[in-house]
Amino acid sequence: PVPAPVPAPVPSPVPSPPSGATPCQVRNKIPVLKGPKKKKVKTAEACQGLCTKCMRWNHKNHKKASKRLCYLLSVSFAKKKGYTSGERVESCGTGPIAMGEGIQTNMQSILKTIQVIKKVKNANICSAKCSLSNDCHYYKWFAKKKTCYLMALAYKTKKGFSTA
Repeated sequence: PVPAPVPAPVPSPVPSPPSGATPCQVRNKIPVLKGPKKKKVKTAEACQGLCTKCMRWNHKNHKKASKRLCYLLSVSFAKKKGYTSGERVESCGTGPIAMGEGIQTNMQSILKTIQVIKKVKNANICSAKCSLSNDCHYYKWFAKKKTCYLMALAYKTKKGFSTA
């Protein structure tokens, strides 16, 4: 007798990015990295110690201890008409993106645009594009120009600053 053909294994479907409004989507707002400024914080280590509920911190050094500053930063959403923004769906509601352990000198934490995509029909597509980019943490979509901005927490060289 002829053996029955063995069926080929069916590949598991690749999950598609969610479509539709996401729970972390907000209208007329854009993501910004900001927070309270503490004065007279002597060292970067002391600044790091103050960051108990923040996502990132920046310490500005100065030869005068009274002029040293510590910025305790988190991403919040500021009012900006015509924009729809949000957090990457996969990290939505899971809390802040972990900061690095090591202190980096002459560096500053920033929220920067990593990619601009034109002709994006709606905010849900922009959100899906953020989910498809490994580096994207946040997005903002400008309705008037149908433009999607993918954003990420990043570092930039800045003399006199420390961050983690």
